[in-house]
Amino acid sequence: MARVPELTIPWLLSRSYARNLREILELCRGVDEETFRRHVPGTNTLAHDLWHTARWADHLQSIISEMSPELTARLGVRAEIWTVEGLKERWGLSGLDLGHAETGFGMDEGLAGTMPMPPRPELFDYAERAIKAANEVVAGLSEDDLKHAAHVAEERSTWLDPGPEPRGLVLNWVQAYLRHDAQHVGAISTLIHILAAQKKPPATPPG
Repeated sequence: MARVPELTIPWLLSRSYARNLREILELCRGVDEETFRRHVPGTNTLAHDLWHTARWADHLQSIISEMSPELTARLGVRAEIWTVEGLKERWGLSGLDLGHAETGFGMDEGLAGTMPMPPRPELFDYAERAIKAANEVVAGLSEDDLKHAAHVAEERSTWLDPGPEPRGLVLNWVQAYLRHDAQHVGAISTLIHILAAQKKPPATPPG
Protein backbone atom coordinates (compact mmCIF):
# COMPACT_ATOMS: atom_id res chain seq x y z
CA MET A 1 0.00 0.00 0.00
CA ALA A 2 1.29 3.45 -0.91
CA ARG A 3 2.36 5.55 2.04
CA VAL A 4 -0.06 8.38 2.76
CA PRO A 5 1.85 11.66 3.29
CA GLU A 6 1.43 13.52 6.54
CA LEU A 7 -1.12 16.25 5.99
CA THR A 8 0.90 19.16 7.30
CA ILE A 9 0.26 22.80 6.46
CA PRO A 10 3.51 23.08 4.44
CA TRP A 11 2.66 19.94 2.45
CA LEU A 12 -0.89 21.06 1.68
CA LEU A 13 0.29 24.55 0.77
CA SER A 14 3.04 23.37 -1.57
CA ARG A 15 0.74 20.79 -3.17
CA SER A 16 -1.93 23.39 -3.93
CA TYR A 17 0.64 25.89 -5.17
CA ALA A 18 2.21 23.36 -7.55
CA ARG A 19 -1.17 22.10 -8.79
CA ASN A 20 -2.29 25.55 -9.93
CA LEU A 21 0.91 26.07 -11.89
CA ARG A 22 0.75 22.59 -13.40
CA GLU A 23 -2.79 23.25 -14.60
CA ILE A 24 -1.77 26.53 -16.21
CA LEU A 25 1.06 24.81 -18.10
CA GLU A 26 -1.24 21.99 -19.23
CA LEU A 27 -3.95 24.39 -20.40
CA CYS A 28 -1.49 26.45 -22.42
CA ARG A 29 0.22 23.38 -23.91
CA GLY A 30 -3.16 22.13 -25.10
CA VAL A 31 -3.88 24.96 -27.56
CA ASP A 32 -2.48 25.58 -31.01
CA GLU A 33 -0.19 28.48 -31.85
CA GLU A 34 -2.89 30.69 -33.34
CA THR A 35 -5.09 30.28 -30.27
CA PHE A 36 -2.13 30.80 -27.95
CA ARG A 37 -1.47 34.25 -29.41
CA ARG A 38 -4.92 35.46 -30.45
CA HIS A 39 -6.07 38.63 -28.72
CA VAL A 40 -9.70 39.13 -27.74
CA PRO A 41 -10.45 42.77 -26.84
CA GLY A 42 -10.71 43.19 -23.09
CA THR A 43 -8.49 40.19 -22.33
CA ASN A 44 -4.84 39.19 -22.44
CA THR A 45 -3.49 36.56 -24.79
CA LEU A 46 -2.83 33.09 -23.41
CA ALA A 47 0.86 33.69 -24.17
CA HIS A 48 0.80 36.79 -21.98
CA ASP A 49 -0.96 34.97 -19.13
CA LEU A 50 1.63 32.19 -19.23
CA TRP A 51 4.43 34.77 -19.15
CA HIS A 52 2.76 36.66 -16.30
CA THR A 53 2.30 33.47 -14.26
CA ALA A 54 5.91 32.50 -14.86
CA ARG A 55 7.07 35.95 -13.78
CA TRP A 56 5.17 35.65 -10.50
CA ALA A 57 6.69 32.22 -9.87
CA ASP A 58 10.19 33.52 -10.64
CA HIS A 59 9.63 36.55 -8.42
CA LEU A 60 8.36 34.44 -5.51
CA GLN A 61 11.21 31.93 -5.57
CA SER A 62 13.64 34.83 -5.42
CA ILE A 63 12.04 36.97 -2.71
CA ILE A 64 11.43 33.99 -0.41
CA SER A 65 15.18 33.44 -0.28
CA GLU A 66 15.59 36.87 1.33
CA MET A 67 12.53 36.97 3.58
CA SER A 68 14.37 35.92 6.74
CA PRO A 69 17.99 35.34 7.80
CA GLU A 70 17.20 31.65 8.29
CA LEU A 71 15.88 31.27 4.74
CA THR A 72 18.84 33.13 3.26
CA ALA A 73 21.26 30.95 5.22
CA ARG A 74 19.61 27.79 3.91
CA LEU A 75 18.73 28.80 0.35
CA GLY A 76 21.29 31.45 -0.42
CA VAL A 77 20.17 34.55 -2.29
CA ARG A 78 18.29 33.29 -5.35
CA ALA A 79 18.20 35.71 -8.25
CA GLU A 80 15.34 35.76 -10.72
CA ILE A 81 15.98 33.79 -13.90
CA TRP A 82 14.40 36.72 -15.77
CA THR A 83 17.10 39.07 -14.51
CA VAL A 84 20.10 36.75 -14.70
CA GLU A 85 19.41 35.82 -18.32
CA GLY A 86 18.44 39.34 -19.40
CA LEU A 87 15.19 38.08 -20.94
CA LYS A 88 13.57 41.50 -21.16
CA GLU A 89 16.33 42.67 -23.47
CA ARG A 90 16.69 39.34 -25.29
CA TRP A 91 12.98 39.27 -26.12
CA GLY A 92 12.90 42.85 -27.37
CA LEU A 93 10.86 44.24 -24.49
CA SER A 94 13.29 46.99 -23.46
CA GLY A 95 11.55 50.31 -22.98
CA LEU A 96 8.18 48.73 -22.19
CA ASP A 97 6.59 49.25 -18.79
CA LEU A 98 5.99 45.67 -17.68
CA GLY A 99 4.29 46.58 -14.43
CA HIS A 100 5.36 46.04 -10.85
CA ALA A 101 8.68 44.17 -10.60
CA GLU A 102 8.36 43.50 -14.37
CA THR A 103 5.77 40.81 -13.64
CA GLY A 104 2.87 42.16 -15.71
CA PHE A 105 0.99 43.15 -12.55
CA GLY A 106 -0.47 46.64 -13.01
CA MET A 107 0.46 46.85 -16.70
CA ASP A 108 -1.47 49.03 -19.09
CA GLU A 109 -4.29 46.79 -20.34
CA GLY A 110 -3.76 47.70 -23.97
CA LEU A 111 -0.07 46.82 -23.80
CA ALA A 112 -0.73 43.64 -21.80
CA GLY A 113 -3.07 42.41 -24.52
CA THR A 114 -0.78 43.15 -27.45
CA MET A 115 2.80 43.05 -26.17
CA PRO A 116 5.16 40.92 -28.27
CA MET A 117 5.96 37.47 -26.90
CA PRO A 118 8.99 35.30 -27.73
CA PRO A 119 8.76 32.09 -29.76
CA ARG A 120 6.64 29.46 -28.02
CA PRO A 121 9.54 27.09 -27.13
CA GLU A 122 11.45 29.93 -25.46
CA LEU A 123 8.44 31.10 -23.49
CA PHE A 124 7.61 27.59 -22.29
CA ASP A 125 11.24 26.94 -21.41
CA TYR A 126 11.30 30.01 -19.18
CA ALA A 127 7.91 29.22 -17.66
CA GLU A 128 8.84 25.63 -16.87
CA ARG A 129 12.14 26.60 -15.26
CA ALA A 130 10.62 29.44 -13.22
CA ILE A 131 7.78 27.22 -12.03
CA LYS A 132 10.17 24.40 -11.16
CA ALA A 133 12.29 26.80 -9.11
CA ALA A 134 9.27 28.19 -7.28
CA ASN A 135 7.86 24.72 -6.59
CA GLU A 136 11.17 23.59 -5.12
CA VAL A 137 11.41 26.63 -2.82
CA VAL A 138 7.81 26.41 -1.64
CA ALA A 139 8.03 22.64 -1.11
CA GLY A 140 11.11 23.16 1.07
CA LEU A 141 9.41 25.52 3.51
CA SER A 142 8.82 24.22 7.02
CA GLU A 143 6.08 25.25 9.40
CA ASP A 144 8.61 27.41 11.24
CA ASP A 145 9.63 29.06 7.96
CA LEU A 146 6.02 29.96 7.22
CA LYS A 147 5.68 31.66 10.62
CA HIS A 148 8.67 33.95 10.05
CA ALA A 149 8.07 37.64 9.49
CA ALA A 150 8.59 38.33 5.78
CA HIS A 151 11.10 41.03 4.90
CA VAL A 152 10.63 42.12 1.28
CA ALA A 153 12.48 45.09 -0.17
CA GLU A 154 10.17 47.94 -1.17
CA GLU A 155 11.55 47.99 -4.71
CA ARG A 156 10.47 44.37 -5.13
CA SER A 157 6.94 44.94 -3.82
CA THR A 158 6.05 48.31 -5.30
CA TRP A 159 2.33 47.53 -5.37
CA LEU A 160 2.26 47.80 -1.55
CA ASP A 161 2.16 51.08 0.30
CA PRO A 162 5.60 52.00 1.66
CA GLY A 163 5.88 51.10 5.30
CA PRO A 164 8.04 49.62 8.00
CA GLU A 165 9.24 46.06 7.73
CA PRO A 166 8.18 43.29 8.02
CA ARG A 167 5.40 42.77 5.51
CA GLY A 168 3.30 39.99 6.96
CA LEU A 169 4.45 36.39 7.31
CA VAL A 170 6.11 34.12 4.78
CA LEU A 171 2.84 32.14 4.83
CA ASN A 172 0.86 35.23 3.75
CA TRP A 173 3.04 35.70 0.68
CA VAL A 174 2.79 32.09 -0.46
CA GLN A 175 -0.98 32.17 0.05
CA ALA A 176 -1.29 35.39 -1.94
CA TYR A 177 0.66 33.98 -4.89
CA LEU A 178 -1.29 30.71 -4.70
CA ARG A 179 -4.59 32.61 -4.81
CA HIS A 180 -3.34 34.70 -7.73
CA ASP A 181 -2.45 31.58 -9.71
CA ALA A 182 -5.82 29.98 -8.95
CA GLN A 183 -7.55 33.05 -10.40
CA HIS A 184 -5.50 32.67 -13.58
CA VAL A 185 -6.44 28.99 -13.89
CA GLY A 186 -10.05 30.12 -14.11
CA ALA A 187 -9.31 33.04 -16.41
CA ILE A 188 -7.25 30.91 -18.80
CA SER A 189 -9.88 28.15 -18.88
CA THR A 190 -12.59 30.69 -19.67
CA LEU A 191 -10.52 32.36 -22.39
CA ILE A 192 -9.81 29.01 -24.05
CA HIS A 193 -13.56 28.33 -24.26
CA ILE A 194 -14.17 31.80 -25.72
CA LEU A 195 -11.46 31.33 -28.33
CA ALA A 196 -12.72 27.86 -29.24
CA ALA A 197 -16.26 29.19 -29.71
CA GLN A 198 -14.98 31.91 -32.03
CA LYS A 199 -13.29 29.32 -34.25
CA LYS A 200 -16.45 27.28 -34.78
CA PRO A 201 -18.08 27.88 -38.18
CA PRO A 202 -21.58 29.35 -38.01
CA ALA A 203 -24.34 26.79 -38.01
CA THR A 204 -25.99 26.19 -41.37
CA PRO A 205 -29.71 26.95 -41.19
CA PRO A 206 -31.97 24.07 -42.17
CA GLY A 207 -33.42 24.35 -45.61
